[in-house]
Amino acid sequence: MGFKCVRMWLMLILMFISLQGWRIEGCLKQERSALFQLKHFFNDPISLRNWFEGNRNSNCCDWERVICNNTTGRVISLDLHFTRNYELGEWYLNVSLFSPFQELETLDLSDNLIVGCVENEGFERLSHLTNLVDLELSYNMFNDSHVLSALSQHSSLKNLSLDCNQFRELNHFNASRLSNLELLSLSGNMFNNNILSYVSTLSSLKVLYLNDIGLKGIVDLQELDSLSNLQSLSIGGNEIKKVVFSKGETSLRKLTVLELNNVSISDGSSLLQTLGLFPSLELVQFEYNNFSGAVTTNELPSFKNLTTLTIFNTVFHNNFLQMIGCMTSLQSIEIRSSDLSFNDTLFDQELPSFKNLTNLTISDTVFNNKFLQMIEGMTSLQFIEISSSNLNISDTLFDKGICKMLHLQHLDMMDNGLTGTLPCCLANLTSLQYLDISSNHFTGNISLSPLKVLTSIQELSLSDNHFQIPVFLEPFFNHSKLKKFYGYGNEIYEGIESQYLAPKFQLNVITLSNCGSGGSFPKFLYSQHDLQEVYLYDINSKGKFPVWLLNNNTKLESLYLVNNSLSGPLQLPIHPHMSLKELDISINSFNGHIPKEFGTYLPMLQYLNISRNALSGSIPSSVGDMKSLEDLDLSNNLLTGGIPEHLAMGCISLMVLALSNNSLQDLSHNKLSGHIPPCLNITIVVASDDVPIVRMLKNMPLQKKEIVEFTTKTRSYSYQGRILSYMSGIDLSNNKLVGVIPYQIGNLVGIHTLNLSHNNLTGPIPSTFSNLKQIESLDLSYNNLIGKIPPQLVELNNLAVFSVTHNNLSGKLPDRIAQFGTFEESSYEGNPFLCGKPLPKSCNAIESQPKDSSITGEDNDFIDMNVFYISFVVSYIVILLGIIAVLLINPYWRRRWFYIVELLTTSCYYFVVDHLHK
Repeated sequence: MGFKCVRMWLMLILMFISLQGWRIEGCLKQERSALFQLKHFFNDPISLRNWFEGNRNSNCCDWERVICNNTTGRVISLDLHFTRNYELGEWYLNVSLFSPFQELETLDLSDNLIVGCVENEGFERLSHLTNLVDLELSYNMFNDSHVLSALSQHSSLKNLSLDCNQFRELNHFNASRLSNLELLSLSGNMFNNNILSYVSTLSSLKVLYLNDIGLKGIVDLQELDSLSNLQSLSIGGNEIKKVVFSKGETSLRKLTVLELNNVSISDGSSLLQTLGLFPSLELVQFEYNNFSGAVTTNELPSFKNLTTLTIFNTVFHNNFLQMIGCMTSLQSIEIRSSDLSFNDTLFDQELPSFKNLTNLTISDTVFNNKFLQMIEGMTSLQFIEISSSNLNISDTLFDKGICKMLHLQHLDMMDNGLTGTLPCCLANLTSLQYLDISSNHFTGNISLSPLKVLTSIQELSLSDNHFQIPVFLEPFFNHSKLKKFYGYGNEIYEGIESQYLAPKFQLNVITLSNCGSGGSFPKFLYSQHDLQEVYLYDINSKGKFPVWLLNNNTKLESLYLVNNSLSGPLQLPIHPHMSLKELDISINSFNGHIPKEFGTYLPMLQYLNISRNALSGSIPSSVGDMKSLEDLDLSNNLLTGGIPEHLAMGCISLMVLALSNNSLQDLSHNKLSGHIPPCLNITIVVASDDVPIVRMLKNMPLQKKEIVEFTTKTRSYSYQGRILSYMSGIDLSNNKLVGVIPYQIGNLVGIHTLNLSHNNLTGPIPSTFSNLKQIESLDLSYNNLIGKIPPQLVELNNLAVFSVTHNNLSGKLPDRIAQFGTFEESSYEGNPFLCGKPLPKSCNAIESQPKDSSITGEDNDFIDMNVFYISFVVSYIVILLGIIAVLLINPYWRRRWFYIVELLTTSCYYFVVDHLHK
């Protein structure tokens, strides 16, 4: 019996192993091929960058915007949002391209300028995709009713978004087939009030968006009564004067969310009466409204279930407080960018208490200071945000209101112009977990503030004030729950670090910057093991590269040590660090070589900036191991040598080779040699607001001291700040680059300037440069370029500066049209074989004259003699080796060869002997 049990268990184990063997790893071949076909149509140059045949990762399930089923390996989600090259304009979609994705569940085609579908290749071709539940077609230009008819055949759909197209009617929309549809979004189309009768047939709907669709005047929501399952309704952005129910009641008993944004309703009393007909209403949202009319407070509905009120950019009448006073069940009030500056007499009346209110948000809002009197009675508040409202009443606000809220857990008072020292009563808020008082004018030494006793704080932001903060953070050593500390933009001083105290906290995030007075690196960081983000700017800390931060914190993702006094060689962690994505150690004094295994030990980096140091030697080829690297800045060092081939081939994600944290590529005035990297064929330089220093840090401002010298149109300009995000170009001038100019540079359609001057480049000017439609300055001077200037360059209508001086170019100049009609002789000098206007040489005269034999100098020779000699020697050796190989392989030819050699030798011998005797 025991043997049978063992046998059964062995069989079960073998079955489990065999079943695991059937588990499919990676996507199917036919789906991978289908993705390549889609790439031809969804062809934005900066999207779907790893969708290409040469990708070493053949598993398309790992590609961007693709999600597969973990068990079957089939594609279940495709996100193609905004992946079409907009320069190609409107187009028609062949929907059958998606047929191979048999298990597709989610498809996003939004924002791609799709006008319609290819004839007989519309959405009806996907009716067999029974798993398709989510279809996103927003922000296109669909206007064909046949599209709606085809969509009606997809009975499996649960979510359908048709926002911002050009639909005018739903006559062909067969709602009876869409029995599972739960979310429908039609916002931003050109309908009218009749649309309500069409959507009312979709009885399964739970969420309906009808924003900005042309609803006007009096809107009778009685037409939606058949939507008994409706839970959320948005009808903003319409010219609605009044919302009514013609029968005085509604069947929308389940409606919990109502959004009335940017409507024309001014009668607050009537609106509240209408809202009272929804017994389950939990959230009401008003945005961009003007409820200037007085509200009659008699017989207002009770709103027993209303818990959330959101108000944005809205003007109210003076009795606004009485209007919302009836909403006694409110738990959250959010008011942003609105006007609550009521008359003082209003506050002489009884104010609502909101005893159930737990969350209060008032941001960027003008209001009467007495409005804050209400806060004193809101003893149940746990969350307060009063920000960007320019308060100047800090004492009253804290003493009579906030400091009495013993249950308060979240307090955000950022950007209110508050001054003075922190009030002592803050020490009463022992339950506080989050405190943000950044961007004010507070002063004082943190060591003497009430913050020392708030040991429950988990996140503390003191940024952009005038605090004195010790770099060692000793006042917070007892804050065992502290996880995030933001202290940039204050006065950082060294202080005295105790040798006997260690912090009880384990930080995840720390930021310190500005006004550093010098000192050693913060030693308390030695005891931190959970760090994820470290930003230490301008604190003038001395010492070596803190490699121990990497060794001790395996989850560290961002390390910024900018503008300090760190020195010595760069060091690598003991083991490869698989979490670090951003490293910026610019503006220090690091020296020595970049370690050869730099990329091997930091393979996950996406952003690397080691500029403005004293690093020497060559660029290590291991940088090519950083497959995710997007931004690389190696400028202002002492680097020499060539650009490694492995870097060129491995930088599949590289978008920007940045100088001073912007999209300008600049390797000029170095000692780089070798070929221009082929990786430029996938490197698209884009002017973008996505400045790395902004992307990585909450509320971290741009470094105002960063100045970039940008050379364009023959002049150099110095820029700093936000303007850098609108500039893009490549400057590889004054190096020792050789070889031909890669034709792929013509794919860099976003650049404004290209400078390859003062190198040793050879070959012709690529005709693909005609694709650089935005280029303003093109400098190819002082190289060894040959051939004609491509006539296609006359298509560059933005080109203001063009220089090919001192090359070996020949032939007729491009026609003097468009911008080329503005270039004078100085743009072409130093090329003796060029002809045509504006040069004094006529092409006809040159063609009729014999070539001048005097022009034979090495500088003007079309043949590179070094290449000729090498080619000759290599060819000779190849022929010799070929003959030897044939003789070794074929014995017949070997015998014939030796026979011929013997015959020739004998003949020559007797010929010589005979002639000598004579």
